[in-house]
Amino acid sequence: MVVASPWNYASNFFEFAKQFIRAISVEDFGTAFSRLDQSDRKWSRNEFLRLLRDHESGRVTSPDGHARSASPQISAVEAGNVFEVSHRLPIDGSWSDTVLCFRFVRGKGEYFKVHLLGLAKVDTKI
Repeated sequence: MVVASPWNYASNFFEFAKQFIRAISVEDFGTAFSRLDQSDRKWSRNEFLRLLRDHESGRVTSPDGHARSASPQISAVEAGNVFEVSHRLPIDGSWSDTVLCFRFVRGKGEYFKVHLLGLAKVDTKI
């Protein structure tokens, strides 16, 4: 779950994605998955790594310290209530063309449940 202010949805959701990637980069899957709503789909370390290997051959590294932006994207599925975010994965120190896809669903007040939808490829590397 994540708290997000109406005037700052994108920033809050992008920061969540970066925290998730930081945890994955040090193989702290417990921390990464603990913030997800897993009522529809329960993620495991092995399932995530299998999916990652289907998309990338390198290692997920920290999202911090890159000179270029990851160019995360946000789209409103249902204005003010449901958003989808895609955030590139850093692989072996560079932004890849693989993105993590999240869905943020408003709960009570400014709280959003977070669902990891999976991984996808985007058209271009940055």
